[in-house]
Amino acid sequence: MKHAARGFRYALEALQRKREWELEAARLELAEANRAMKRTQDHLDALEIRFATARHEWSRRASGGRGFDLHWHQVACAYLGELTRETAAAHAQLTLLQREGEKAMEKVGDAHLALEALAKHRAQEADEHARGASQREYALADESWLHRITDGDPA
Repeated sequence: MKHAARGFRYALEALQRKREWELEAARLELAEANRAMKRTQDHLDALEIRFATARHEWSRRASGGRGFDLHWHQVACAYLGELTRETAAAHAQLTLLQREGEKAMEKVGDAHLALEALAKHRAQEADEHARGASQREYALADESWLHRITDGDPA
């Protein structure tokens, strides 16, 4: 970003600051959504490991050649059922968090575009100010030159 001409004050400076804050808030919201998705995915991964471990134990006991243990079978069924419910809930939560993350990403994009538009406008305004300042300087130089000639100063 080039520096604005001397004396330039952007009329929409307050709006630009507000847009910067909105962008920062949207980025923080996106970061929090990503953290929540990571936590939920980690929980889901842990549940899947527990489920696989329980299934392995079930298979080991079933093929062990021992007698059927009704109590263990009831406990294992309840445990696997609970893991299944927790896994389904974690999947649902992850889906919800992914939608929220997509919305947060859209907010970041929108805020970035709004800020970019203001930056472009500011640059145009600064260029216009610089052109006006140059024209004023040239006009003063011309006027000075004309006074010099009319005052009889032989340059």
